[in-house]
Amino acid sequence: MYTEDTVKQNSSGRVAVIGAGIVGVLCAWRLVQDGHRVTLIDRLGPGEGCSFGNACMISPDAVVPYNSPSSLWLVPKWLVDPLGPLSVRWQDIPSSYPWLAAWVKASTTEGCLKTGRAMAALHLGAIDAYRAILGELGASDLLLSRGQMQVSRQENGFVPGAIARQLREEFGVVTEQLDASAIHERVPALSPSFRSGLFFPNNGQTLSSYRLTRTIAEAFQRAGGEIRHDEVRNFRVTDGAVGELVLSGERLAVDQVVLAAGIGSRDLLRQLGQNVPLQAERGYHLTMPHPAIELPFPVSNRDRSFAVTPTEHGLRFAGTVEIARERSTPNWKRAEILSTLGEDMFPGLKTGGATRWMGSRPSFPDGLPVLGRHPDLSNMLLAFGNGHYGVTAAPKMAEAVAALASKRPVALDLRDYSLSRFG
Repeated sequence: MYTEDTVKQNSSGRVAVIGAGIVGVLCAWRLVQDGHRVTLIDRLGPGEGCSFGNACMISPDAVVPYNSPSSLWLVPKWLVDPLGPLSVRWQDIPSSYPWLAAWVKASTTEGCLKTGRAMAALHLGAIDAYRAILGELGASDLLLSRGQMQVSRQENGFVPGAIARQLREEFGVVTEQLDASAIHERVPALSPSFRSGLFFPNNGQTLSSYRLTRTIAEAFQRAGGEIRHDEVRNFRVTDGAVGELVLSGERLAVDQVVLAAGIGSRDLLRQLGQNVPLQAERGYHLTMPHPAIELPFPVSNRDRSFAVTPTEHGLRFAGTVEIARERSTPNWKRAEILSTLGEDMFPGLKTGGATRWMGSRPSFPDGLPVLGRHPDLSNMLLAFGNGHYGVTAAPKMAEAVAALASKRPVALDLRDYSLSRFG
């Protein structure tokens, strides 16, 4: 609880939040709650970037990174499989190679454990955080906490490796190993060819990541926050601090800046003379409005690395990773793959009227976001690069940003998320 004196002190200057995805919107809302005068800036509307089309999953028990020693052995197989979860635009390899090399370098046992512990610090408690936020906003219907399931056609598809076992035990992650009978009892629509499963009872989902983001953005506006549909083109820096943002048609004086622009953060930092290893991990989705099957919770296909989530828009099939420049033309075959795999996974699935989407996940090679103060600019805060876990990590990232902006202690150890880790 903050006193009137705290609100008056915080209200003395403008905080600009760049980026209106779930991370930026939550940062803006937390800041305006602290009494700051906040302007949220994005050329798109709230939730119209990656927050529009993600898998809608909230995964506090996600503590095992994608980059691991075991993943390296699967990459060649994935690349030659036309239905595989990973593809690389060969024409984009020169620009993507440094990131790919850094990803390989980070995929050690030591690196995986370090990343997993930092993931846990950001992710644990996410369901409770959203329950409190949405309860306050009168939008509790957006949150479902029924768990998540992973399934495999392998008889023992979920025998955990040493790294996964160590991280899950360290953070008390609850899982249930399921045999073929148990997974089909819980999800009758699945093909009988799936033989094993792993259930995470403490994970959940939102019915719409887009409506979730817009709901918080509307609360931000009701609390006095301003949303500008504009593009930040550059920064005016004086004495080691950002004094103005250069927008498309004007300049905006600022006292503090929060950079939460997803993949766009890379180009904005380039304006400040910094090159950061942020890569577009492009993901695709198909949403079936009338699928003719029902799922009680999100189900992920472990063998093919995609997720299926029941949303208010229909059944969403989301996944695949395409390493490419974010401005490259979409390869819609990557989306159609999800239709083929979906029909194989659910024999009764109806795909008619499916809508498709592509977005650029902003990913760092070690699988962690950047969060904290800019190393050289005293009034710039950074919160971007969440890769696959933007919705899950957003509440704690917003809490950290609000604490930094108001000069309160931060609950997280920010060293693991520092921009300086990349040199």
